[in-house]
Amino acid sequence: MISINDISVWVSKFQLKDWIDLLKGFGVLIGGFVTFSKYFSGTKSVSKSDEIKFRYERLRVFLSDGGANQQSLLVEQGFGAAMGHTKLTAPEIKVILNKDSPSNFIESYLKARNYIKLNNAGDGFELTSIASKPIRRALSVWAGVLFYALFLIAAVWLLFSVIPLFVKVENYFGILESLVMTVYFVVLAIFSLKWAGRINSAVKLIEGESSFSWHTNKVKI
Repeated sequence: MISINDISVWVSKFQLKDWIDLLKGFGVLIGGFVTFSKYFSGTKSVSKSDEIKFRYERLRVFLSDGGANQQSLLVEQGFGAAMGHTKLTAPEIKVILNKDSPSNFIESYLKARNYIKLNNAGDGFELTSIASKPIRRALSVWAGVLFYALFLIAAVWLLFSVIPLFVKVENYFGILESLVMTVYFVVLAIFSLKWAGRINSAVKLIEGESSFSWHTNKVKI
């Protein structure tokens, strides 16, 4: 049975050039897999202008058929066919179509949807979860930004302080381990920033202000 020791000895025999070649090989494999996946799935690249024209034609048909006044299933499927997804419900579509800029609203709404819901009257949107409480959402956004900074600092420290030390002593297992941790911290940093950004986007979309400040006339804790 292979032990951890055996793996460490085997890894330690690798030279830096061997690791670079190995990473290149992985890159080629991943690139080939993505290319073949697109080919076999029949995915074709469509220009932005063609996509807009296609969407326009589908939306024109949808609206001429009655738009949001149709049966709910037809609203969701008809609008979904035009937009290329069925992520919105019929009541949501009805409210969105009455917005001054539906296209921009949809894009922002889908990103911040976890913190927005239809109001009880069904004629508009309101904030929900932690985004509905000014002080809590402000603290959440600032916490997300803080974690983003901490994870990013940790990744930079590993990349420019720890890894060079392992390179100097030719500890290739340590290099690999540090690279994995660096990627892990970068992913956590991106996640933290996106989380804070989605809460802030939800507030700006509904109230037209940033959640980086909790000074408001409707403070709820």
